[in-house]
Amino acid sequence: MAWIALGVAIVVGLVMTQRVMTERVITAAPSAGTELAWLETLFGLFVFSGVGRILLSLLPAGSLGSFRPRSLATTWATSHLLGVSALGFTNIALSSGLGAPLALTLGRPFALVAPWLVVLVARVLSLPGAIVPGHEHTRERLTGLSRFLPHLFALAAALLLRAVWSAPATPVADLSNTFLGEATAAFFSGGSMISPVFAWASWIATVLLLLHGLETARRSPALRWAFGLALLLTPFAADSIAFARSEILTAMFFGGGAAFAVSWLRHGDRRSASLAVIAFLSQILTSWNGLSLAAAAIVALVICSPVPSRKSIALRAGALWLFVTWPVAGQITHQMGEAFFDWPEASMVDRVRFALVPANFGVLVPAFLLLGIRGWRARRANPRHPAERIAERPDRELKFAVLLLVLAFLTLRYSFLWLPENASPELRAESWANLAALIMLPVAALTAGLAAIRGERG
Repeated sequence: MAWIALGVAIVVGLVMTQRVMTERVITAAPSAGTELAWLETLFGLFVFSGVGRILLSLLPAGSLGSFRPRSLATTWATSHLLGVSALGFTNIALSSGLGAPLALTLGRPFALVAPWLVVLVARVLSLPGAIVPGHEHTRERLTGLSRFLPHLFALAAALLLRAVWSAPATPVADLSNTFLGEATAAFFSGGSMISPVFAWASWIATVLLLLHGLETARRSPALRWAFGLALLLTPFAADSIAFARSEILTAMFFGGGAAFAVSWLRHGDRRSASLAVIAFLSQILTSWNGLSLAAAAIVALVICSPVPSRKSIALRAGALWLFVTWPVAGQITHQMGEAFFDWPEASMVDRVRFALVPANFGVLVPAFLLLGIRGWRARRANPRHPAERIAERPDRELKFAVLLLVLAFLTLRYSFLWLPENASPELRAESWANLAALIMLPVAALTAGLAAIRGERG
């Protein structure tokens, strides 16, 4: 029944999105246009998360994807990430010689969703669903005032919508002709790659996936919610939401992949391993150094995976990276049109100086790093007694997160930015600092949480 409801939601979302977009074109009243924009975004989000849930059902059996009430937030965040990835890669296929006639015949929105509706029908006919692990460990629960932290998180997410209302009327850059931008533009009007509300939803999904990673590692529930709140209310994240910057999707793919990898490294969850690879590869769609970031993340995942699984992970992830890179690599910069890309000329000192501007909460990145180092030292100085009743420490996962941070920093250090040709060195350094910090912040928070947050009791 849930799968049939999912299919109906996707179709309704697809039809209503196109109807709302058409009505917005012929509606002259500004207030009506605003209301229609919210409806368009809501239905568009249904389509993306619905397609993502279909893709999730095709992956190996695992713990993610439950429709239980307490798991719905994580299921939605995972489905949203997968939906962005699925429709982005489907758009690449539609841009090829074989897919272009289909897009012209059906229209791009229907052509993007049609293959996944076929998969959904096949999925329903092949029920029952995949086996999900039935045994769960006894978990530490929130007590006292900490029980209100999830409600505070929901309130903070609602307050973050202020960034959407402050979004400029004119997009900073028209990225609708990129592979991912063309897919999102089919469901969200506007010239930018992603609408501000879509950027808001993607940042919420990023933070929820961070919480999932810390929950998988069985870190203290109260402290992991505190980490999530700090990450949610980062001012330069709000700025990126308002300007609909594509780096917020890079942060979602990068941080989400790291969170999925925690479950793979800790429990050997094959579904999470597949999710990590898909998330890391999806960075290629965001155009900003996605090829190198995806390669660095896959290298870290292969190195830290258990020895018997390294060859399999390396072959599958490496082959997929090459398969995706081949049609995309020569077209990313060509698609950018009038954009100009350059390596920022400012020194590393200037970049760090801009990254530490208190107004942007850029200090969260070094704060998380210092907290992680302190937690690492405390772990080495005070080894846990075998009889102590706390969750097992995430050693392999922590090494992976540290290695991922190092490789990401080196990749972004020698990466380029798309900026106006007349941009000053100071603007280039400031842009690099804010966007690199935005991409690395979720993984920095995950690293600090794995190192410094105590384990669950129980």
